[in-house]
Amino acid sequence: MADIKVRLIDQSTYKQTNYQTMKKFIFAIMVALMLPLGNADARKRDMSDLTSLIKEYKNYDSFDCVSVGGVLLSLMRSMVKSEAAGDPDAMAALSLLKGINHITVADFDGCPRDIKDSFVSRATVILDSFDMLMEAKDSESSVVIYGTMNQNADVLNNVIVYAPQDCALICIEGKVSMKDLGAIIESSKKKK
Repeated sequence: MADIKVRLIDQSTYKQTNYQTMKKFIFAIMVALMLPLGNADARKRDMSDLTSLIKEYKNYDSFDCVSVGGVLLSLMRSMVKSEAAGDPDAMAALSLLKGINHITVADFDGCPRDIKDSFVSRATVILDSFDMLMEAKDSESSVVIYGTMNQNADVLNNVIVYAPQDCALICIEGKVSMKDLGAIIESSKKKK
């Protein structure tokens, strides 16, 4: 009779352990399913993190930064619009400009080596959370284009062009239509 009681106790302990394991498993699945949601928010923050990094470094000597925002972009759109009559390339450029909210260009080629290395290191960490869309390399340098595509893959959000060896970073905040971008690329191929 003592053997039966021992088995019953062992079985209840087994059920409790199995129940706790199942709870941990369900919790792990829930966390895994929530990660993409958190990552999407992180990507939105990363552009602001990158902008903050540029603002921090633009106080250093020889760190050049040009920022083009609302008023200047509106003026550019007006200029392109006045020239666009009958020109399909200008119309495509105008359509492309309509989705852009802000452009920031950073050039840190003239900075001391320690500042360059620090900026490249910190920018690389921030850019790791973006999707790398394309990378072009030659023997001396590389250019990497980052961004985020929408679900239909027809709109590119927040394009970043980064050339660490050439000490250049270009951030284009806004939405770029792949159709408009394709039209500009095709027209440039025809001109060659």
